[in-house]
Amino acid sequence: MKNSHLDLMMKTGEFIRDADNDDNLFIVYYGGHGRINSERQAEWLCKRDPSSPRVHWSAIQTLFAEAQSDVLILLDTCAAASATTRSLHGSMEAIMACGFESKAPPPGEHSFTNTLINVLEDWIDRRSFSASCLHAEILSELKLKENKKGREGKKLEWCVTPIHINCTQDSKAPSIELCRRNVLPRPSARTSEPEGNQSADFMDLDFDNPISSSHSSLSSLAPSGQYRIPHVIISVALEENQLDLDVKKTSRWLESIPFLAKYAKVEGVFKSYSTLLLLSVPVPVWNMLPDHPACSFVGYATSPNLVTNPWKEPELELLASGASRPFTSIWKIPAT
Repeated sequence: MKNSHLDLMMKTGEFIRDADNDDNLFIVYYGGHGRINSERQAEWLCKRDPSSPRVHWSAIQTLFAEAQSDVLILLDTCAAASATTRSLHGSMEAIMACGFESKAPPPGEHSFTNTLINVLEDWIDRRSFSASCLHAEILSELKLKENKKGREGKKLEWCVTPIHINCTQDSKAPSIELCRRNVLPRPSARTSEPEGNQSADFMDLDFDNPISSSHSSLSSLAPSGQYRIPHVIISVALEENQLDLDVKKTSRWLESIPFLAKYAKVEGVFKSYSTLLLLSVPVPVWNMLPDHPACSFVGYATSPNLVTNPWKEPELELLASGASRPFTSIWKIPAT
């Protein structure tokens, strides 16, 4: 279409004008071709051909940023994470297939859309779940899928990491909560909850009282010893060199902050030009933490710290001398 961008802008403006309300939630989904243009803005294209009809998503998103309604954006396109505009009124979150200047997987088993559908089908009986936990589950499901190999034996890196961006102006606002508008009666034949990934969501969490059930905890473990919900390792640079700070003292300090004490765990403390602190937090918690220059993403973790948790000093000494525990023979720790 010759005026595709103008037409979509007008349709979007009319839709928001007619339906905008602070009690409403807008869900925007797009699956298709995308790229970053010469102005570093996100564009959606009809075809891969650069001359094909296009729309400027970065401009259209500003209309939703002005809305009173909450907005959840789901993008299955290349360079999806380039689209980030802060909401001026309601909450706005985005879950995207890939990061800035990255390629999204094609339609199929490893695609963002396919995984999104599978997760929503698995969660059909949940009373509610947050957008942040939805992203964590999509991430977990995608990472469980094996990378396929091409004709030359090289891995096809289709399993890229989905991105969550909190575009809400208020950094203390909770994640958008999704639930059924009408709860339908269960069929008589269905007598038990469906199996699947035992994930926790923010509706199961009590921020004032201890979590009573391990299944409702964001840090609960599966029988395999891995986290039910993936975690993020983050580094925190403290203001000055804390000469007497160690893991135990840092843990006691975190206990004075209820939220961090419940969900953050100290993984390491290092002396540096400013003391470096390593923490692990569940992905849904990390998604909602406000940006801070002293806090940096390190990587994802699917299990507790393998050195500090299952290993003790005598066992490490045995490994250094050449011995090993049966289930840990892959570890190679040189003797010192």
